[in-house]
Amino acid sequence: MIIIARKTGRLGNRLKLFSHFIAFSVEHQIPIANPSFYKYAHLFRGTQHSDLWCRYLPGVSDKIDATSQGMRRLAIPQWSRGVLYQSLHALLETSTTVGLKHWPMTIHSIDLGQSCQINKDPFLTLAQQRNVWVRGYRYRCSELVVKHVEKVRDFFQPTLSDQQRVDSVLESARSRASMVVGVHIRHGDYRTYLDGKYFYPASAYLAIMRQVTRLYPDQTIEFVVCSDAKFSADEFSGVNVRISQESPQVDMYTLAGCDCLIGPPSSFTEWSAFYGGKPLYKIVDIKRELQLSDFEFRIKSMIA
Repeated sequence: MIIIARKTGRLGNRLKLFSHFIAFSVEHQIPIANPSFYKYAHLFRGTQHSDLWCRYLPGVSDKIDATSQGMRRLAIPQWSRGVLYQSLHALLETSTTVGLKHWPMTIHSIDLGQSCQINKDPFLTLAQQRNVWVRGYRYRCSELVVKHVEKVRDFFQPTLSDQQRVDSVLESARSRASMVVGVHIRHGDYRTYLDGKYFYPASAYLAIMRQVTRLYPDQTIEFVVCSDAKFSADEFSGVNVRISQESPQVDMYTLAGCDCLIGPPSSFTEWSAFYGGKPLYKIVDIKRELQLSDFEFRIKSMIA
């Protein structure tokens, strides 16, 4: 078994990390436990009714039937999963401090700047021979995520209630347009992240939205704006816009249901594009003139 024992980043980052280990699990029939996912476990059908450890069991967990046995089980309180994670975290920190890394499970750690290809040796052989606690972010096996993409997507279906909210937003948008474009405006932490490199004002997004309308002259376009900041439709004059008032997870899956996406480099929109299989334009140069070829969907780049 592999146990993901350290949380890194927020929702998008944790979905990415978990996804690589799920694909690895399907390929090699090695169970996964992810107590570090405790904060978000209640948001997805694959983990909503799982045990405290948020396990993925190959051949079992990838068969999600929300209308049968899975929905009859009581959901585990988020706080109890949090207590388990904090306890394990403290235990592992102590073990590492005293130099104990092989008790009865092997501790495998990488720094934030490091990466580990889990489908290759030495990690692959280690995981096949021992139980492993992993601590780090860039544990990757992109080729297996591509191979087992549908199992990953099935496991991370939103809860039925969230899916209904997503469907409601999208149905309303499509009733007024022939094309729905998702726009992710990440302000919050991006105000200071990398000295504000990807913190773009609403006017910059509006300029890109107007470019999109020119690229698709035969389409009636509705833009769905999802953000961690507050905006009004008046800030996007000249385009048809809907400002989402939903939770982050509903926004994430609403974006996944749009026809194409726009947003700064972010694991949030990358996950939306990955889950929905939709083209994404990552805004790296805010002054660049948008081209149709800029919208692209490549699984490996979305899940990297």
